Amino acid sequence: MKLLIDADILLYRAASSVENEVEFEEDVWVLWTDENEAIEAFTNSVASLLEQADTYGYLLCFSDSKNFRKDLLPSYKGNRNSRKPMGFKSIRERVIEEYKHKVIIKPMLEADDCIGILATQSPDEYAIWSADKDLKQIPGKHLTEEGFVAVSQQEADRFFYQQVLTGDTADNYKGCPGIGPVKAEKILSTMAAIEAPWTHVVDTYLNAGLTEADALVQARVARILRRSDWDEDNQEVKLWTPTTA
Repeated sequence: MKLLIDADILLYRAASSVENEVEFEEDVWVLWTDENEAIEAFTNSVASLLEQADTYGYLLCFSDSKNFRKDLLPSYKGNRNSRKPMGFKSIRERVIEEYKHKVIIKPMLEADDCIGILATQSPDEYAIWSADKDLKQIPGKHLTEEGFVAVSQQEADRFFYQQVLTGDTADNYKGCPGIGPVKAEKILSTMAAIEAPWTHVVDTYLNAGLTEADALVQARVARILRRSDWDEDNQEVKLWTPTTA
């Protein structure tokens, strides 16, 4: 078994952990970082995950510099105005070079998508680690603080539709107005919704004064790609399309 690691998160944590504030002189403070310490922190984090997973096999999934979701919804992640840790770009470049035989980056995709594609392509070969709840959309074996947890196809699909309804403030897509987790769970818990979830998602959007097209944009932004959503030969996204209207 190989562990698919959301390396974006590990790198951000590692770079943040080595920032230091120093009073350079009275009333004058400087912020500094040490790239070598950041890389050591990253390496230690990877080693800790592998120990927990009891495996030596792993891949580090990073986001590309471009993101197909911004073409669908320009405001996607537009609320993230905080600065990255000092030296982040240089640290990232060094990590990618040092681990180049273990790194996965796909054009226009986020790390989550790389994980989702690989995990659904070879579910018996891979397990998933990420601190991002969005990966609950991907069926398979997930490494958590409590150990491995199996996410079923039904659970993964349900979480996807829940995200379409509720949106995600962290990623700055809104979902359906007035629908939070409790309402979304109620909408998706009926037998009819279990059999035809997209129909009920669309009905919810229509009742809110929106359109099916609005719902589809939110779904395509929310969707963590699976193998069926990716054209490997042409390295292109196949935008998610509902199987029922």
